[in-house]
Amino acid sequence: MAKRGRIVPQAPAKEATVETTSETSALPSEATALALTSETLPPGATDFDPASFEPSEIVNQVAEATRMPENGRQTEQGSRQFTPAPDPFDIQSVFTDDNAVHLGNSHRQRAYYVHFDHKPAPGSDGSKHPALAALQDAGFKWREVGDGSFAWKKPWAGNQFSYVEEQDNRRLVNQVGALLGPVKHEERVPD
Repeated sequence: MAKRGRIVPQAPAKEATVETTSETSALPSEATALALTSETLPPGATDFDPASFEPSEIVNQVAEATRMPENGRQTEQGSRQFTPAPDPFDIQSVFTDDNAVHLGNSHRQRAYYVHFDHKPAPGSDGSKHPALAALQDAGFKWREVGDGSFAWKKPWAGNQFSYVEEQDNRRLVNQVGALLGPVKHEERVPD
């Protein structure tokens, strides 16, 4: 018995002699094999000429067929223009008989905006309208929106969005709408 890891020489294997019989001579010759395959192939299948084969042409054809448009999307209707949402966008509106108050949220400027359709008329003694006083008490200040127009603006607390703060501002807009006059209806973007 041989030790582990040691190669033990073995006797060479005896070669088997192959005898030719009538079975081997029954195989078809190459000429008959070509004749058989050309008969079963569809027309044009044997027209390939290896000397004229250009792999770069095939690669270019495949690349052109699978090319994506420059915007990275392929649509059947062609390219569509991306329309960004308005900023600030209104998330709630309260309509009264002759005025409306709108609450807007700006993610770009990280602030809430309140604007009116018409400026509330001052009180009979020249004081501010109670709706404007309520906005100032809540921390809103008269500022430019960014497109040249002005509105009541309040930055997000902690410079980040808060759902609780949004709900508080929605309640404030409802109160301000009630101070403007009888509320006809309210439009609200779902939470």
